[in-house]
Amino acid sequence: MARMSLDSLAPGMKLSKPVLNPNGILLLQSGEVLTPKHMALFKTWGIREVDVVRQDGAEPEAEEGFIVPAEILAAIEDEMMRRFRRADLKRGPMMADIHRIVGRHMIRQRMAQATAGSQQPRG
Repeated sequence: MARMSLDSLAPGMKLSKPVLNPNGILLLQSGEVLTPKHMALFKTWGIREVDVVRQDGAEPEAEEGFIVPAEILAAIEDEMMRRFRRADLKRGPMMADIHRIVGRHMIRQRMAQATAGSQQPRG
């Protein structure tokens, strides 16, 4: 099972958990195979992430093509907690999207810095 953002979903993926709207009303049952219509429904209700597997039961590919070292991830999580300490991410889908985008940007930025630092000649 993988939690994936709406932007990363593809038709043919299968829900591994039910999807509820913000009021707790069931939108789709676990086991439903996603269609473009389902993804439009998620967007309408402000659903930003769902738990899925591929139809064959395999895990979907990871969104990012690299592994983030634990120390970088911990530093980013601390920074994100500080920056978003007053934001209610569960009740504000727009703020949750901003949080996700900023987090991904920080990961890419720190990974690029780490890569650039390891490629510089040492004297």
